[in-house]
Amino acid sequence: MATKCPKCGGELLQATPEIAKCKECGAAFKRKAPVEGEGKKKGAGKNKGKKKGKHGILKTVAIVVLALGILGALLPDSNEGDKKERSEKKREDSVWAEKDTELKDFEYYVDGDKIYIDDYEGRDKKIKIGSSYDVDGSKKSVESISGAPFLGGSDIDSAIISEGITTLDRSVFNSCGVKYVFLPSTLQNVDNHFWGYFHDVEKIYYGGTQEQWYSIFRIERKDLDCKQIYCNVKVEELGEDDSEKETVSMDANSQKSEGENRVENAGAEDVARVYGAIEDFSYEVQGDVVSLGRYNGSESIIELRPTYEINGVEYRTDISNFYASGNSVGTIIIDEGFSEVNTAIFNGSDIHTVFFPRSMTNIYDYTLAYMHASNGSLNKIYYAGTQDEWNAIFRHYERTKVEDAWAGKDPEQIGHSIADKLNEVIGVEYKPEEFEYHFSASPDELKQ
Repeated sequence: MATKCPKCGGELLQATPEIAKCKECGAAFKRKAPVEGEGKKKGAGKNKGKKKGKHGILKTVAIVVLALGILGALLPDSNEGDKKERSEKKREDSVWAEKDTELKDFEYYVDGDKIYIDDYEGRDKKIKIGSSYDVDGSKKSVESISGAPFLGGSDIDSAIISEGITTLDRSVFNSCGVKYVFLPSTLQNVDNHFWGYFHDVEKIYYGGTQEQWYSIFRIERKDLDCKQIYCNVKVEELGEDDSEKETVSMDANSQKSEGENRVENAGAEDVARVYGAIEDFSYEVQGDVVSLGRYNGSESIIELRPTYEINGVEYRTDISNFYASGNSVGTIIIDEGFSEVNTAIFNGSDIHTVFFPRSMTNIYDYTLAYMHASNGSLNKIYYAGTQDEWNAIFRHYERTKVEDAWAGKDPEQIGHSIADKLNEVIGVEYKPEEFEYHFSASPDELKQ
């Protein structure tokens, strides 16, 4: 006889093996046994008390695996999601450019199937110079990077020089503040001064072997201001964990024979005696004349020459627009052949020693007034001629009044007159007691 609902007396029906539900009022009750009168499903209780056989266990496992598979298909793959998230974070946090910097961001010229880059005009802080670019529908490879392309702009964070590029001028990384650099295995004949423009660099990655590295790196490791160097690196590996990368070892360089090191050191000294190569200047070529602008090198001594050879062609030198300001130069040697210099050539500089040639026809006291020797020492003037010859060319400077310059309507003259007026106000003047003179001198006396 069916069990009655204790609440209303209605008939209870079995809802689940443990729950009975009243047919009349709908109340549910927990039961320990099936409700009488509901009967059992076909075969129910037949295997009661028996252990599951082997096939039963396999069947259960198969069902569980199938269920998990379906669940996995419905839910997102956490591993794939993590990988994607890590990949996106890596790209976001990477110090490296993800794609080649566009060719339009550079000044360049094309010769045959080669591209020669000589300046950067973009604004990105992450630079990647591609191995080739499309020019007028034709693919051309990048051969070299010259001059000081990143000088004067905002500091860059990283630079990738792609595989295939063979030549980098010594001043490529001059005053750019780069922290991470990739250099290709194809790089050849690196000037020793090239390494001197790296300051506070975090890491340099090199595409070639350690042996190849020491074929282009010919100075002592302590002279390269970089915390870590890696070799055998591919561009695709930049931004990945460095723990698996091969670090450059000092031991490899120390294994060179004493004779090899002596030859290389001698070569480095010879390079150092080039006081101001044309590559260290910003310059402009017009006709057969090269006009020097700013000096971008790192030498403390520079030599201004009457002619320079550029790409196999010799040019006469114009220094009328050359200024020595804003760099490390303390000594300037002006070679024979120049007759005059810019009146304010030493303005804003640390010049304390100058060699003037006998070919000079005019030198103003105002020009020397811009020289400021430090620590109470004297400014030094070396002149190739005699004292009498010096007295004949050394003149007092008479500045143009500002109102006269405005009347002449010459913008350059107006600028000079205003600058002269300001310098007069702040007390820029030639003081003989602050100078030491050497006559009948030779430029070799100033060279180290």
